[in-house]
Amino acid sequence: MSKHRARHRARRRKVQFGGVAGCAGAGLASAAVIGIGVTHIDESTLAHPMTALVHLLSGPSADGVDAFTLGPYTFDPYTSVLGLPLFPSEGYAAFPAPVFPGPPVFNISGGNLDGLALASQDFEVFNSSGQEVGTIGTAGTILQVLGQDSYEFTVTSSTPVLLGSASNLPAVGTVYDIFKGLGVGPNGAGTYENVYEATPSGTITDYLVEPSGQYNLADPIPLPLGVGTINLSSLLTTNYAADLQPADAFSSLATPADASIGPDAFTVNVPGFDYTLDPFSTLLAPDTWNAVTPLAGFPPFFAAGGADFIGISVDTQGFNVYNAAGTDVGSVQADEFVVNAVGVTSTEEVVTSALPQLGFTSADLPAVGTVLSVTGLAPFHNAGKAEVYLATPTTSPTDTTVTTAGSFTNAAPFNLDSAGTAEINPASIFASSPSSARSATASPTLCAR
Repeated sequence: MSKHRARHRARRRKVQFGGVAGCAGAGLASAAVIGIGVTHIDESTLAHPMTALVHLLSGPSADGVDAFTLGPYTFDPYTSVLGLPLFPSEGYAAFPAPVFPGPPVFNISGGNLDGLALASQDFEVFNSSGQEVGTIGTAGTILQVLGQDSYEFTVTSSTPVLLGSASNLPAVGTVYDIFKGLGVGPNGAGTYENVYEATPSGTITDYLVEPSGQYNLADPIPLPLGVGTINLSSLLTTNYAADLQPADAFSSLATPADASIGPDAFTVNVPGFDYTLDPFSTLLAPDTWNAVTPLAGFPPFFAAGGADFIGISVDTQGFNVYNAAGTDVGSVQADEFVVNAVGVTSTEEVVTSALPQLGFTSADLPAVGTVLSVTGLAPFHNAGKAEVYLATPTTSPTDTTVTTAGSFTNAAPFNLDSAGTAEINPASIFASSPSSARSATASPTLCAR
């Protein structure tokens, strides 16, 4: 393949990166949001980057005008007719229209739909000596937040060169993410890069890249002018190369009595929903959670799995249902959606069908259309166990904070419909407006004065 593409090669050059202010601004913003401490150090102490630099984002190189380096590999993107490497062409394949458009704040293009790449990209791969070691296929996701781009790609296939070994290529399932962030400074100047890598074996690496060096998030990162360091290592607790774990949201709700029902059984006791649920995959696979592949991610901060396309759910989960007396009253099937944000898991179950046991009726089970969304709080709240959002077809949404000392329930802070999944009603925005008290004959003009 290299012979076919020799004309695309360009002279290697290094890319310059943004200022220290960008790193500091991003780091302090992250710390403010997730409560990570900043440690003061003596101003006279020199803050050096990590001593063993890893070559990241080296930029256009002799291996291709679009090539870039991540660790020991240089990746050169190419496209080919019908996906066949017979007539490769330098460059990236265009992403399709966004699967989740939300301009100007948020946008998701591409994604990995349970192994099906919504935006595929092939790369020629070179080792640190410049030798081609093979090609990989990837599933890509571009996530844009406030105009800043994150490009994530997951390795879906690996083809070594003739007589080569797949061990010389990134392992299938490996996740990379490159994020270019806008820093602080005059007129918002200054950028930085965050580069994330996670492997199926569980290895997680994340570096901040800036002119002063590359900083491993596993170590304290020095701030400018010797004002201190910031510790972001807690962001590396989740491996985004692995499936999302829906059970993590419910684990703190398990009671000692639930263990007699099943190892993953848990009890949700909030107004309108007092059941013990025991997950199963199929009738032959009791006590089993179904795997949820991340659809899109922004590691190390965020990943989401589960989707509903034209009424067809990508991920589902079955539950055997026990009432407050501990009696098996039947089972339900639910569409499942999982979000992991900064190590905290939120899992939503939307009941799609109910099958009562003999002697019971559907009234003894959660109603079809019920939305149960649970967020595990324990990592971020000393007395917290979970936040439980509940919406049923017949009741208003509620939000219950379950703590070790008890629980309290309020109306949900979001104006969702009875099913809990529809759009916000625009009328609610104007309900408390002074203009709503005017007579029907009043002028409809807004902000006329």
